[in-house]
Amino acid sequence: MKSLIFSSMLAFSGASLAANEMYVGVDYAYNNFEIANEKVNPNAVYVKAGYEFFEGIALEGQVAVSGGDDDLYRMNFELDKSYSVFGRFESPASYGFSADILLGWSWNELAVSGPEETYNGIDSYDGFAWGVGINQQIPHFEDVKVRLGYQVLHSDTDFKLANYTLGVSYIF
Repeated sequence: MKSLIFSSMLAFSGASLAANEMYVGVDYAYNNFEIANEKVNPNAVYVKAGYEFFEGIALEGQVAVSGGDDDLYRMNFELDKSYSVFGRFESPASYGFSADILLGWSWNELAVSGPEETYNGIDSYDGFAWGVGINQQIPHFEDVKVRLGYQVLHSDTDFKLANYTLGVSYIF
């Protein structure tokens, strides 16, 4: 009898931890590229989708669509492609607020064009990526969240690709 009670408690507690929710979202990103102590700020729109395996633990994918470019020294910079996969760890909500941490990998291509005597081409940057954010549930629409975040998609000694994001997500 004790083993039946213990098994039942374990099964119910496991069921309460399993969220199994899907979500989709769109974020506007103000990119901040730091190249040899100079800054370029093209923008992009990130489309994201995720699946929450357990309460607060999800796998998230992001794809960026360029929303604009920026110039530096007569050269034009644009985020050509960006794909990211993150493990997402979100705190329990308190008064509709929660915080999250993203840890994962990102593949990025930066298109540079300018006069003939300058550099023209597409550079690829991939590697470890991370982010932090705060979320707010919308009152009366519990399936909708607004997120404000910061992500670093690539960082080395000469180049840093980071962005500030503001977006919405819908939970299925």
